[in-house]
Amino acid sequence: MVLWNRVVTNLENARELIAKWLEILSERVRIEVSVAKILVEKGKIEHRLDIAYRKIGEKVFQAVETDGTVDLADPALAGAVEEARDIHREMIQLQTSADELTRVRIMDEGYLKESNP
Repeated sequence: MVLWNRVVTNLENARELIAKWLEILSERVRIEVSVAKILVEKGKIEHRLDIAYRKIGEKVFQAVETDGTVDLADPALAGAVEEARDIHREMIQLQTSADELTRVRIMDEGYLKESNP
């Protein structure tokens, strides 16, 4: 009977350990998917930023070709620069979100130590 009790105890401990590791794995997969979504969104924002930079370059080139100088008070140029700033802020916010997800949840050693007896 003592051997049977040890077998049952070991199986119960193994089940609990597997359950903990599966919980950790599912959390990590969820976080990785979230980070991947954020990075895809960041790629889209980078594309929008490239378009905004292209607009700025075109406006500056046109101004230099026509007047020989660049007027930063030009509403079209100022609008393009402001659009680029807004897009850049969005990109920074997304990158910060991705960094926080990876730093806080995935790399939290306390969480891993707690689940690894």
